[in-house]
Amino acid sequence: MTKQGDPFIIHTNLGQYVAKNIIIATDPFQIPHIPVIAKELSNNVIQLHSSQYKNNRQLVDGNVLVVGGGNSGAQIATELSGERETYIAVSKKLNYFPLLLCKRSIFWWLIN
Repeated sequence: MTKQGDPFIIHTNLGQYVAKNIIIATDPFQIPHIPVIAKELSNNVIQLHSSQYKNNRQLVDGNVLVVGGGNSGAQIATELSGERETYIAVSKKLNYFPLLLCKRSIFWWLIN
């Protein structure tokens, strides 16, 4: 990942991606694991761990990159994808269940 001017340039084995926002959503049990590269980013870059994310108003307009594909990262990416171009960076292929089952959230089924 590099920053050239305003956007971030994310380099992957599948190509390059450009994003104005990056969300770090890595590590289990709400323990933030902030990659070392985060210290190298400009202070005007909004960096949030998933435990700090409340809603989309915390972000500036533009594309967003969510780093990490666990439950929190996936939920944040899903929420943001309804309003802006959203990318998710993960280290392995993701397998997700549908968010809705019989027109109800899967979380409804877990607590009822």
